[in-house]
Amino acid sequence: MKRILVLGSIMLFLVLGCNQVIDLDFIIRVTGSAGTQFNGNYTITTADGESTNISVAGIVPDEYYVTAKKVQCTFKKLTEYGKMRVEILLDGEIVTSAETSAGAGVISAFTQ
Repeated sequence: MKRILVLGSIMLFLVLGCNQVIDLDFIIRVTGSAGTQFNGNYTITTADGESTNISVAGIVPDEYYVTAKKVQCTFKKLTEYGKMRVEILLDGEIVTSAETSAGAGVISAFTQ
């Protein structure tokens, strides 16, 4: 009887546990020409489906630490000179990136 309960518990864990989606720790990194001003926003969507939109303004370089299932961001370069790059990292590796050197250029990046 105990063997059936243990096997049943293992089967339940395998069926439910393997399909469970978890939140991950991402870094949104904004780099480029030092002193470049920007503004924009990023949206995080958690594993339970809740989305949060956060507006930001900053000066290159800058970083934002987020915990989510998905991340999307859009930033606008506020200076005519220089370049700006956005990277979304997971476990220290770049998942996606975008860059611009256009005056008042806009860049977007997102995870799947």
